[in-house]
Amino acid sequence: MKKASLALALSLAAALASTLPAAAAHNLRIVNAGSHAVETINISSINRSLWGPDLLGNRFLFPGQTANFTIGEGCLEDIRVIYRNGHVITRGSFDTCKYDVRLNY
Repeated sequence: MKKASLALALSLAAALASTLPAAAAHNLRIVNAGSHAVETINISSINRSLWGPDLLGNRFLFPGQTANFTIGEGCLEDIRVIYRNGHVITRGSFDTCKYDVRLNY
């Protein structure tokens, strides 16, 4: 009886999960609270091996500035920040749906 109940519960859970919508495109706010200018910001979903395009394009994110971006579906992202002086910071599995990015370098 327990096996049948467990199998039914797992089947229901799987069916429910398949009907839930994926996380929609959402806004990501990045705050440069540090003292160095940011040259490049790349975001990639955690299941991809390549970085996405530079979100800043030909701009910089100077100390004290904030940038807002709309990013695609999915919440867990890898983030790479490259500063003008060449310093690189990466953050894996960052929840972009729950948190803003605050840079302190």
